[in-house]
Amino acid sequence: MLTGTVGLYHGMALWVLLGLAAASFVLYLLTNRQRLLKHTPWGGYANLVTLARLALLLLAGSQFAKWHDYGLFAAFLVVVVSDGIDGYLARKYKQTTVLGSWLDIETDALLCLVLASVHYVQDTASAWVLLAGSLRYIYVWVLFAAGMEQIEAPSQPYARLVGILFISSLLGPFVAPLWLAIPVLALGCLLVGGSFLHSFYGKWRAKQAVNARH
Repeated sequence: MLTGTVGLYHGMALWVLLGLAAASFVLYLLTNRQRLLKHTPWGGYANLVTLARLALLLLAGSQFAKWHDYGLFAAFLVVVVSDGIDGYLARKYKQTTVLGSWLDIETDALLCLVLASVHYVQDTASAWVLLAGSLRYIYVWVLFAAGMEQIEAPSQPYARLVGILFISSLLGPFVAPLWLAIPVLALGCLLVGGSFLHSFYGKWRAKQAVNARH
């Protein structure tokens, strides 16, 4: 995803990024197909909803130049609102799995990146929105490089609220006047950046505490 984002910044078409995303998810599903098949129907109800969200996300992202902004807003809003359905179904049918959780998380991460990419390609916002949209992927790589991916960070009571505000700000330019939508989007990007920095700092402190005990 980061490779596709850098390519997009240098003029690559958005469909290439979407193709990389689709290939990544297909590889993930094929690698874990045995675990998926433990639930019926294929993958379980919750994962089927997540896959439907993913398909709609990729479709809307690939058709952004052909659809009206209101149509894009409606499609992306369905992807956002249906996020709670898969979790509900997983709990109801006792199909909660780590695999399903990660599939849901990565779909949400891709949603942010696709929304940011659409705004960048449409010249609604400059490269800063791409940076904000790819923060999840940057964060994971930084944690891996620092050896902190397994460190538990202190809980962030406002993280979910910040996430909702960020996605709402990404939806704003489709329906709100730009004089209002762009400042709100900038604020959303700053908030989500601060949330990731706070999480990283919490993990770093936790790692230091572990090292001190040893």
